[in-house]
Amino acid sequence: MRTPATRPLTVAVLAAGVLGDIALRTGIASVVGSATIVLMAAILLRSGRLRTRGAQLLAYGAVPFALGLHLRTASWLVALDSLVAIGLLLLAASYADGVSILRASVPELLARSLAVLGHAGRAGKFVGETLVVRRGAPWRSLLRGLLFAIPCVVVLGAILASGDAMFASLFHIDVHFTTGFGHVVVALSCAFVMATMLQVASAAWRPAGSVGFRPLRAIEVTVVLVALDALFGLWAIAQVVTMSGAGNHVLQTRGLTYAQYARSGFFQLLWVAGLTMAVVLALRAMIVRDDALAQSRFVRGTRVLLSIALAMVAVSVQRLGLYEDAYGLTVLRVVVHVVAIAIGVLVLLLAASCIKKLSNNNWFPAAVIVVGCCTVLALNIVNPDALVVRNNVSRAGTATVPLDGLYLISLTDDGVPSAVRALSDLSGADASALRSSLCARPHATHSWWGYNRSARAADAAIASLHCSQLNGEHP
Repeated sequence: MRTPATRPLTVAVLAAGVLGDIALRTGIASVVGSATIVLMAAILLRSGRLRTRGAQLLAYGAVPFALGLHLRTASWLVALDSLVAIGLLLLAASYADGVSILRASVPELLARSLAVLGHAGRAGKFVGETLVVRRGAPWRSLLRGLLFAIPCVVVLGAILASGDAMFASLFHIDVHFTTGFGHVVVALSCAFVMATMLQVASAAWRPAGSVGFRPLRAIEVTVVLVALDALFGLWAIAQVVTMSGAGNHVLQTRGLTYAQYARSGFFQLLWVAGLTMAVVLALRAMIVRDDALAQSRFVRGTRVLLSIALAMVAVSVQRLGLYEDAYGLTVLRVVVHVVAIAIGVLVLLLAASCIKKLSNNNWFPAAVIVVGCCTVLALNIVNPDALVVRNNVSRAGTATVPLDGLYLISLTDDGVPSAVRALSDLSGADASALRSSLCARPHATHSWWGYNRSARAADAAIASLHCSQLNGEHP
């Protein structure tokens, strides 16, 4: 350990645990949920353990995602914001030892991720040592005795209580998990996460030795890349044949029209592009650095492979666009569209990192983190629920598929203000059905620490409909 824990740091860890308990009880999508992540980032920064500017920027980078917790209500987006924020804080702690993340390789990132698990097992001891004033303190021996005695008393007492009702009545304590013990468990769990971050940030990183795999030579790299290039080349030929009309017979035998064919397969193409990048990174990690022929073949073969992978992403976006034109938008389709663009950007960046002679410093893993964070931020800014409402309402009068009002109502509070504003653009029947459904939406008033901007905006939008008057009721 480079730096031991201190008592003020232990108090801060417990404070983060208590605030985390309040957030989980109130709801992560709230101002207290945002405050929990911000407090964790502040503890890391104020601890003085983040010695590099890069690690500090990673900790600051968690704050925008923390703010997203009280701006959106979609559970999948709130969970994504939480995971990214915690991930950035753990990454900041992992690179607190003076090593730049811009020089990180994929194997090193994986090794540091596994090291976090090892540190987690010692996080309690790390902060618990601050309670020890000196090794010979009498209360330390008392504490050790209690740690041994308590399990014995609990087990033996439970056995005695099970056979003696009068004895059992002496120890009957009405404790509800949700109001007593449960709060302790949740608070300690959140404090454990904070303690793990500090444990990781306080540890000195010692690079592991050789993993033990046999490096790939020129012939092995050539076989892998030629096989993949041939496979992708056949896919490219199939696309040309289909667009020329020569493949109509094949499509007819499969029972598909060209429109049906063009609107399918976008998920598979994105998976192939993503896995292709993983294969290229694996080859790069295992290639022999002093083998000029292997490096040359890797660079040339990767150019072809990633060029076709980029074409796959473009075709996937085109097919998804055709599907959306026919059936409208859903939240999943919006997310896939944004992810497809991110994958395309990553393919271009990976090609740029492999366009010349390889070096030990690989900036692509850091680029993946940046693109991933920007993608999640874009989803927060775009507000998929509101985008779906606006798009589907605008095409309601011209689309062949009728407006799915039930789907619009199933969206979260993020899309309610847009749905209320869209009522004036709908026909009488659609507007009436949508208005009735909006008025029937349940909503609850939360305390100030449960404040969520989208939930408050949704309540205000529904209040503007004057639902009680529409239902013939008096306010």
